[in-house]
Amino acid sequence: GERQMYTIFSIFASLAYLVPIIIVVTWMIITLTFHRKQIEQNNRIIELLENSNEKKVFDKSNR
Repeated sequence: GERQMYTIFSIFASLAYLVPIIIVVTWMIITLTFHRKQIEQNNRIIELLENSNEKKVFDKSNR
């Protein structure tokens, strides 16, 4: 009984040691992929804004 409890505890201890590493790794992957998507979206938004601004300037110059 005691030995079984000890093995279960040791397994949990080893898992507990791995948990923070897993959390950090997954968080890094999520943030990296999210940032990459955000940067792409931001670039698209910037392009759209620049295009709309150019059109506005062009329209004003035409008038």
